[in-house]
Amino acid sequence: INIFCFNLNTENPILIEGEETNIFVLPNDTDGAQFIWDDGDTEPNRTVFPEAPATLYSVTVTYPNGCTRTAEKRLEAAPPEAQLPNAFIPNGPAPDNFFTPTINGALEVKSFEIYNRWGQLVYNNETPGTGWDGTFKGQPSASDVYLYQLVLVRFNGEEVVFRGNVTLIR
Repeated sequence: INIFCFNLNTENPILIEGEETNIFVLPNDTDGAQFIWDDGDTEPNRTVFPEAPATLYSVTVTYPNGCTRTAEKRLEAAPPEAQLPNAFIPNGPAPDNFFTPTINGALEVKSFEIYNRWGQLVYNNETPGTGWDGTFKGQPSASDVYLYQLVLVRFNGEEVVFRGNVTLIR
């Protein structure tokens, strides 16, 4: 028997932590066979959410004649990440006219804050779908370097913090 990852035919596919994928046992059409995974699940096909750096899945198949077979599959999962540009131009060419993170993986934005050089909070995730438009209290912010802190929550509840700076160009 073998365990396969749905739509991925590589020996050890790279997945993003917490993202849903399907795994299945071949052959899974054996009449009367019983399947038991290491966590007690008894279906030949299942949806899983791999964790970084890797998750090992194991299944034992018992055939009607009493023979058993066991298979294992290790799914590598890349940790979640956020990418943020180092500069942006408000009202400039898309997609660079808002300062917003690109997030890969099953992450929830807990907070996204931007500070000016004097430590004043100028953005506090008011528009999470689009990001910072380069204004403060409705007025255009000056061309300058701003600091950001992005706090994300992994699917297992752990917080991941990203800090850096961005240059606003006018």
